[in-house]
Amino acid sequence: KHNRQQVMCYMQEASQEPYIGQRIMVQGKPEVYSPATNPGEFDSYKYYQILKISYKLSNVKILSESKTFSAVKENLYRVKRKLSFLIDNSFGAKEAGILKAMLLGDKSTLDTEIKELYQLSGMIHVLAISGVHISIIGMSVYKLLHKCMLPKALRIPMAIGLMVLYGMMTGAAVSCVRAIFMFGLKLLAELAGRTYDMVTAVSLIAAIILWQQPFYMGHSGFMLSFGAVMGLLFVMPWIKELTDGCVMKRNRMVK
Repeated sequence: KHNRQQVMCYMQEASQEPYIGQRIMVQGKPEVYSPATNPGEFDSYKYYQILKISYKLSNVKILSESKTFSAVKENLYRVKRKLSFLIDNSFGAKEAGILKAMLLGDKSTLDTEIKELYQLSGMIHVLAISGVHISIIGMSVYKLLHKCMLPKALRIPMAIGLMVLYGMMTGAAVSCVRAIFMFGLKLLAELAGRTYDMVTAVSLIAAIILWQQPFYMGHSGFMLSFGAVMGLLFVMPWIKELTDGCVMKRNRMVK
């Protein structure tokens, strides 16, 4: 049994990118990721360990490549590049960077000052593709298919399939995977005539993700994404009950 390892490759300038899914033979300078040496410092080693990336190769040169590749993933990547090109041509640099982060999961052109403003205001999660984005886009697709007069048995699998492809195109971040899984379970529950239970849905996808990679327990994206959902499920009802009680008490005092 082979022990497969993922490697981060930094290509030479002007090198042609291989197709997604191709098997390639490369030559480059290997480097390991450094663990944090000071408290609070970003731990590159732990971060890439969670992503199952063992080490990196710099100044990579492709020696040989296979003829086969993943047509689905390659075409999704091309669609993403086309959409990125259209956004760049339709908006200013700062606005385009924000839109590409929110819609395509591409933060490479996000303005540093804008990113810091979102962080300081506590709204950086808006730039990550998660529940709000998937709900808006997914339900829009679902309603559009409904207006096309497609039967429920057809439009629900189509909506779920399109959202899975969207998640693959945007990089399949853990928050995106969680949101798409819960969106899919909600529609499947509707198709089966069953009641959708959010606690069951979020628990099931958390168990699946952690089964595949237990180190996600220390990943900030995992903790914030699932923590937000758990807060909506368990903290919000308690806050609502507390505020409703305060309002009723104030109304009695006024009377």
